[in-house]
Parts: sequence; C-alpha cells; structure tokens
Amino acid sequence: MGFGQYMISPVRLHHSWVVVVSSMIILAIHSLTFFSFGIFLKPITTQFGWERGAFSFAISITMLVGGSLQW
Repeated sequence: MGFGQYMISPVRLHHSWVVVVSSMIILAIHSLTFFSFGIFLKPITTQFGWERGAFSFAISITMLVGGSLQW
C-alpha cells in the first residue's frame, strides 16, 4: 500500500450549484435594492421636488404590477 492509495480525490463542484448560488446572490441584491425605497424616500423626494405621496404611489404600483406579472 503506497501513499497514492490514500489520497482523496478533489471534490468537483457541479455547475448547477454555481447557478443556485449565483441566483441566490442576485435575488438578495434585487430584494435589497427593491425594498429599500423607504430609506431613500425623503432624499429622493426633496432632491427632485416630488411629493412623497406621489412617489409612494408609483412604488406601490410598481410592486403590484411586478407581483402580478410573475408566473
């Protein structure tokens, strides 16, 4: 029995796991940017001179349409 018999073969990562991890990262980034509008509500409305109600209404419509278009 030589040393070569006890060597462990390297673990190969299947490409589907790369797709799963990439999808999770993209979904996390999307969720953080999409649902953080409340944090930026006041700075955006003051910078562009918009009313907070109009901006909130636009974000609400975006969420409703985006939710209804998902399969």
